[in-house]
Amino acid sequence: MKISSLLIGVFWVYLLVDSYRQGVALPETVAILTLPTIPGAVFATILGGSFVFALTLTFSIRIRLIEDLPLLTRLLDGRFGEGTYKDFNHRLRPIALSIICGLILGGFGLHAIHTSTMNPLGYLLSGIFLAVTAGLLIAQLLSFRYPPALR
Repeated sequence: MKISSLLIGVFWVYLLVDSYRQGVALPETVAILTLPTIPGAVFATILGGSFVFALTLTFSIRIRLIEDLPLLTRLLDGRFGEGTYKDFNHRLRPIALSIICGLILGGFGLHAIHTSTMNPLGYLLSGIFLAVTAGLLIAQLLSFRYPPALR
């Protein structure tokens, strides 16, 4: 097993566990914030805008999103050989990781808010996570149909 595969696995587990913890802690996080009542139309506009923004931005980039980091690429490729960073990023699957973490954070956040405080801000934040996740998912599915595919 490559050390890079182990690092990717540890990174995935860390982010998945952290997404769960943040989702469960969402009621306590939003309890300290106060916002005026958000009208339903504004609520829907924020969620719809989050979805459209994530979908449009992600789909329009059409390359691996974090592949073009010149300093990091030079550092890793110089130390471990040409193409190391590109290979690592390809195996990391940042879009898939973002989708799964967004589902976990938004889903558990929504559940935690609903079973505790029912704070409208908590619903909004959970909804934004889920809307962005849906945008990423649709962008990735569209990219398979209309290459180049997002990784």
